[in-house]
Amino acid sequence: MTLLGQTFKAPADTAEWQIALARNGFSPGSIDSVFGSQTYSALIPYQTSKGIPKSGDFDSATARELQI
Repeated sequence: MTLLGQTFKAPADTAEWQIALARNGFSPGSIDSVFGSQTYSALIPYQTSKGIPKSGDFDSATARELQI
C-alpha cells in the first residue's frame, strides 16, 4: 500500500509485528522478537478494535490491516 509517497507492507516477523502494534497504540511490551504474553495481550484488543476475528495469531486478516 502507498500513502502520501510512503509504502507500507504487512509485518514480516515478530519484531515488525510488535513495532506495528506499538505504532497503533497497542503496546506489546519490549520489542524483542518474542511472541510472548504481552504481545498476545496487545494483539487481541487490536483485532477486536478492527473487527478482525480474535485469533490471537499473526494471521492474514490481521496482516492486511496492520501495516508497517
